[in-house]
Amino acid sequence: MPVLPCLRPRSLHGRLLGLVCLVTLLTMLALGLHTVAAETGLAREGLRHQARAVARSVALGSVDLLGADQQARLELTLLRLAEYPDVVAIQLFDDRGAIVGQAVADAVGPARLVYEPPPGHWQPPPAPRPSTELQSEPAPGRLVAWHPVEAGRLLGWARVEMRLDRLEALRREVMWRTLAATLLALLASGLALLWLLRAPMRALDEARQFAVGLSRADGRQLVLAAGGPVETVELGQALNDASARLLRLRETLAAKVAELGLQHTALQDSNLQLASLFALSPDGLVCFDAAGVVRYANAAFSRLTGLPAEAVVGWPQDELEAQLRMLCAEPAAWAGLAPYFAAVAGHDRPGPAALLRLAAPRPGVLAVLGRQAAARGSVTRWLYLRDVTHETEVDRMKSEFLSTAAHELRTPLASIHGFAELLCTREFSAARRQHMQAAIHRNSRVMVQILNDLLDLSRIEARSGSDFQREPGDLGQLVAQTLADQVTPPGREPPLLLAAGGRLPACFDTGKITQVLGNLLGNAYKYSPQGGPVRVRLLRETTPGRGARVGFEVSDSGIGMTPAQVQRVFERFYRADPSGAILGTGLGMSIVKEIVDHHGGEVALASAPGQGTRVSVWLPAAA
Repeated sequence: MPVLPCLRPRSLHGRLLGLVCLVTLLTMLALGLHTVAAETGLAREGLRHQARAVARSVALGSVDLLGADQQARLELTLLRLAEYPDVVAIQLFDDRGAIVGQAVADAVGPARLVYEPPPGHWQPPPAPRPSTELQSEPAPGRLVAWHPVEAGRLLGWARVEMRLDRLEALRREVMWRTLAATLLALLASGLALLWLLRAPMRALDEARQFAVGLSRADGRQLVLAAGGPVETVELGQALNDASARLLRLRETLAAKVAELGLQHTALQDSNLQLASLFALSPDGLVCFDAAGVVRYANAAFSRLTGLPAEAVVGWPQDELEAQLRMLCAEPAAWAGLAPYFAAVAGHDRPGPAALLRLAAPRPGVLAVLGRQAAARGSVTRWLYLRDVTHETEVDRMKSEFLSTAAHELRTPLASIHGFAELLCTREFSAARRQHMQAAIHRNSRVMVQILNDLLDLSRIEARSGSDFQREPGDLGQLVAQTLADQVTPPGREPPLLLAAGGRLPACFDTGKITQVLGNLLGNAYKYSPQGGPVRVRLLRETTPGRGARVGFEVSDSGIGMTPAQVQRVFERFYRADPSGAILGTGLGMSIVKEIVDHHGGEVALASAPGQGTRVSVWLPAAA
């Protein structure tokens, strides 16, 4: 295996090698510094002893010469002693500090005598005893030794100055030897470490590459070398077991993912269907979580209540209840939302339903139903609102219709029953009996007319015009024929026909349109009791929005109607004359509107009190 790739700084090989080299380097440096300090200390101490010895020799050799005033021999002694290695200068001072002799040893050449006083001021030690010191003046790195010259008394001082160059050379030599030993130790330890870690690192690299490939979970197995280190063998076995387990886990996960994918697709389809159902539903739906906060509100809820769905989401139940109470027609009578969520204990059943009557955003009636789940979940309450305004109005109209129909039938029936009972129980004159029989006959005709109108209206509504026999024809000719066959009430002029000119082609049921014209003519004569002409005019027009259409108009100059009466004229059993002086069932205009609507036409009515009424019937024109 190549060695260089394992020298990467961030690899385990590189870190181990760097750590060992760093420890070795620090150890060798510490050892070298200690050796340098020890060697230089020993050398310095030797130089001190040598300087003291030279100074003592100068002092001993000059005792007799200094007192006998033998200058020549003193100078020879100084020159001889200045020849010692590393000696720079030797001075001899008297007891007053004056220099007696001085020898200087240059770096090159023999020692020589110097007669000029030395530079600076030389101060002997305060006590008459030897001393050795390092000084920086007159030159740095010098060793100076003093020794007293005594012969029973202090005669003077001997001063010896020595250079430390040999000490610096020794320090440099020791440092170089230490550095060389450090490099050899680093190289040896690095090579030894590489040789020792070669097999474990190779196994570790294989395990690392295998572990990197475990992400594929393909079940690959390591080939374990026999006789390898126990740690690497155990690591390889553990990795092989992990690879096998990962392969099984991958297969299990793949099956689970496939299953979850199918479930996710089905859940998405279900959510899409529910979202579409909620969005398209005409009924409002509000969902609450366990804390009573609105989690969802559909568009129908906003349409029914006028509260924006996006604003409602996040409201607590109390806030929604307060907003709905502001929309109620009778806020004090509404019990709030709590009764709708009165769930039966242990069952997931809807609460009681009730009607909520709204005054805003428009008057209406909502059927409200609550549901509370027995199990705790993210959504635990549902509020369902359905617009039952039409059904409520239909129920009201049915009740009103039945009440009015019973009242209308009861009036002639009471007359019939009363007169018949009188005829059966008492004797009357012929003229009186004839009068009673005429009343019975007249009220019987009213009942028959009411029943016929009711039957006609119920047949038209039940069959939705499916029994109409619509055929192409001339509407103008039908109107003229109907007017010719019309029986005019006694004392009244026949209706006046105002022709539009030309044919009025349309597709219609002859009998039903004849019934429409007959009802309009009957109303025109009945509601103009003071007389006056009844006019029938044929109509034809073409408008951009509606196209071509034809029709007829019946007008009178009778009592007329107020705007409020005009709005209710098509209601069943509604009569513009509430006094009852004018006979009628109040169903004629309802039948007219039903017949015309099933023909795809339109009925328009204009009236004013005391100015008569004008009713226009329009049918789509045929080709």
